[in-house]
Amino acid sequence: MTDALQADGLEPCQPRHPRGVRKSERQMDLDFVQPVLDTPTQAIRGMVRETDTIEAQRGAVDQLQGRALLQWRILQIIATEGPQTDRELELRAEFRGYGPSTVRKRRSELAHMEPPKLVKVGRRDKLSLWGIA
Repeated sequence: MTDALQADGLEPCQPRHPRGVRKSERQMDLDFVQPVLDTPTQAIRGMVRETDTIEAQRGAVDQLQGRALLQWRILQIIATEGPQTDRELELRAEFRGYGPSTVRKRRSELAHMEPPKLVKVGRRDKLSLWGIA
């Protein structure tokens, strides 16, 4: 690994914590940077600025992965238990650690995807009922 780093003009560094900290612009923990390089820029657009540090970009990539997990869980719930309202989703035990707007935003993203994965199928308690498209 040292030869590959030197070939790229980088020096190996010892991270100060598990996420890795670069000591200068020339030193980067490649394991830390790789997920950012593997993620299309379009996927994190709006989450970071082009002038943000690699640490901020890595944070956006981590959030992107967490968002996908929540979306998958919402789809799984609706597919197995039938249509749900936002309130019903928010009150579930697995979403207790999240704020209400987090669950709503993930459901909204699923409804606005092309093609949409969720569609309105009715109303319950004056709230929209969401089902699998």
